[in-house]
Amino acid sequence: MDYKLEHKCDRIRAPQGWTAVYTLSHMKDGTWHVHKFANDEPTRVFATEQQAKERNWELAKAWLVAEDPDGQIFE
Repeated sequence: MDYKLEHKCDRIRAPQGWTAVYTLSHMKDGTWHVHKFANDEPTRVFATEQQAKERNWELAKAWLVAEDPDGQIFE
């Protein structure tokens, strides 16, 4: 199955930084199904949005390996 990755990185104020949050969407039976994921380490903060996006990719790939090894992720 093909999945669409959308970065939803959250900006937080204290401490300054970004947290990794993303959604994976896929089409099934003519309907989009959306799954929102947050970093499994909620206290982990990244200095830049790009670093949070890289973590999103890591988490999304790990989910795919565990849940749908034949699937592909697109941005």
